[in-house]
Amino acid sequence: MRALRPLTVEELPGFLMRSTMAFRSETPPAEAVAARVPSIELDRTLGAFEDGVLVGGARGEGMTMTVPGGSVSAAGVAGVAVLPTHRRRGILTDLMRRQLADLRERGDAVAMLFTSEGGIYGRYGYGIATYEGHVRVARHRGAFREPAGAGGLREAAFADAIDDVLAIVDRALPGLPGAIRRADAWWQYVASSPPDPVPQELVLREELDGFVLYERNLELSIPTLDGGTLRVGWLFADNPRAYAALWRHCLDVDLIHEVTARARPVDEPLRHLLADPRALECRVWDGLWVRLVDVEAALAARTYAPGPPLRIAVDDPFCPWNAGMYEVGEEGCRRCGGEADLALAADALAACYLGGNRFTTLARAGRVEERRAGAAARADVLFAAPRPPWCPFHF
Repeated sequence: MRALRPLTVEELPGFLMRSTMAFRSETPPAEAVAARVPSIELDRTLGAFEDGVLVGGARGEGMTMTVPGGSVSAAGVAGVAVLPTHRRRGILTDLMRRQLADLRERGDAVAMLFTSEGGIYGRYGYGIATYEGHVRVARHRGAFREPAGAGGLREAAFADAIDDVLAIVDRALPGLPGAIRRADAWWQYVASSPPDPVPQELVLREELDGFVLYERNLELSIPTLDGGTLRVGWLFADNPRAYAALWRHCLDVDLIHEVTARARPVDEPLRHLLADPRALECRVWDGLWVRLVDVEAALAARTYAPGPPLRIAVDDPFCPWNAGMYEVGEEGCRRCGGEADLALAADALAACYLGGNRFTTLARAGRVEERRAGAAARADVLFAAPRPPWCPFHF
């Protein structure tokens, strides 16, 4: 017999243990699991039980996500896993259906996740809303077009500098579509966690207008001492001077053969600082997947370009409360009747929600039906974002 319900505090460590093993194939240390427990919102967990045994689950985290012109109440979905012995039985579908219904009841307009497999979540109405670049610069090719002052930097312990780090992060988020503000409990967990086997190093600007967090892997070959890698985790800067100084520092660290960074924005400005723009190697990957839990509320949370509104017909069999017609324009969003200008499925709308995909692109793929000539191009203008959306924090 199957049952879905929130986890108890006693069950939470077992859930975290199972979900970690599902993604890393290793058992996390018990002390690491215990340290994570206080930052979990217990009432946002969901366990799947078969005959009383926990065989799968998911959890959510309440967040605020930046959207063009504003912000929206959102839930970050993570820890979704089903035991290998219980897959292909509909457990994941049951978890997703129950979780989305719960989020709607809580008033979360949007759900979002990072997926380990690209073929899973489209069936539940999630669409790829942001992209990210995995970048690499070989140190010997890292010269800048113009000198960048790398002075005015200091090292700090993350726990000691958490307030300064958060102040810089909070200044960056409002202008960045797709960015999320994680809860203070999560930041405190990060600040208090024991160091990884490869310690992370925090470098702050003295003016507190930027920071970089990175780790160094010095697996050096003899006698050339090649092979060292500096991996950038987070790099935030308030202005171009701070941005250039932080990257210059990373490229100048001794015994480093290459600098890499995962999950950077696809419009990374570093390329335009380099004397040889081709020195920045970039592989683009899907980033944040978004699901509109309440289409009307989600569309109303963002702003749109001036001009005539559009009527959009949304098909959403997995969340049938969303199905219907919506008029979207500079006055906002409302449910309406009449003839549609565009028709599309919920995952296609989610993909375009932050401005990270064009309606015309999805129309060429057959994912958007244009019922009035020029409607897809008009939607591209309406939904345009000031910059490519990006979510710098994985969860």
